Amino acid sequence: MHTRTRIHAHPAAAHHPLQRYRHRSFADRFTDALAATRPGFAAVGLAAPHLLLDEIRERQLGPALEFGPDVVMVSAGGNDAFRRFDPAALRGRLAALLAPLAETGALVVTIGLFDLARSGLVPPEHAPGMAARFDELDALTAGLTRELGGVHVDTHHHPLAADPSLYAADRVHANARGHAVAFAAIAAALARSPGPVAPAEGPGPGASVGGG
Repeated sequence: MHTRTRIHAHPAAAHHPLQRYRHRSFADRFTDALAATRPGFAAVGLAAPHLLLDEIRERQLGPALEFGPDVVMVSAGGNDAFRRFDPAALRGRLAALLAPLAETGALVVTIGLFDLARSGLVPPEHAPGMAARFDELDALTAGLTRELGGVHVDTHHHPLAADPSLYAADRVHANARGHAVAFAAIAAALARSPGPVAPAEGPGPGASVGGG
């Protein structure tokens, strides 16, 4: 089965290598694995750093739809959650990005963000508010993804989500170990999925979208 994947993911982490770990982001690892086992597999990565949800939708949704993926991997909303937000408005912006992708029949896969606020790397005066906002973001993303028939990878509640060794020197992005952990969680979640990335069939083209 040919698979087309579109990935909207956090690109910055690929630039934070770590000894003994492959210098590949979770999105790169995902596409590498599929390309190695699915003849005719095609993928495109649209992610760009520091984008808000509205910017991701404006810049990446059109190209993603044009590519026509079977699977779309999305990591988005983190930059919005660094500041206060209205939950209903944020959910609306997420829906404006995810719903058009799901309506094409593509499997939408959203990736939760690690729990930076509880890692000890955030100043204590800012950590509680940040933790509450990122918890809300994850809950909104997970709920909306399920409503759209997609798969949410719950890396926000991963046992290592608040482990400071997953983070790069900038104390924001994941390092190579963090990407390895995220990829393992993605692989496990999709292995349980009955959709086009289940092991028996494997996905067609894929896409990646996001703004790390």
